[in-house]
Amino acid sequence: MFFTGGLSLRPSVMLVMTTSLRQGFRTALIAAVSISTANLFWLLLAVSGTAALAIQFETAFLVVKLLGLVFVGWIAWNLAFKTTYSNSVQSEGSERWHTLFGKGLGLPIANPKVRVFFWAILPQFVDT
Repeated sequence: MFFTGGLSLRPSVMLVMTTSLRQGFRTALIAAVSISTANLFWLLLAVSGTAALAIQFETAFLVVKLLGLVFVGWIAWNLAFKTTYSNSVQSEGSERWHTLFGKGLGLPIANPKVRVFFWAILPQFVDT
């Protein structure tokens, strides 16, 4: 259930969809697994109570939000303007698995809406 929940509607879905269309199903699984790993990271932070630290250190939280904005914009730019389109999983234009895993890991970590969910909404329903 958690694995499929990691692909709810947000930019992460666009990463998995474009990877699937460009490079195939198996390569898209790498992005899906990395997104689920990032969501597990957020879940562990929420359960451990570290959301309270973000409230205490507002400036550091603002820097993290701005870095997340830059990262999401960079991924969106690359997805929108990359000219290599291929149906082959092993094509020259296919990304290496660690690059794709890094994009999939960084996208939910940098996305401010995911942070709001895991830091503000979810802790209300979880005993820490």
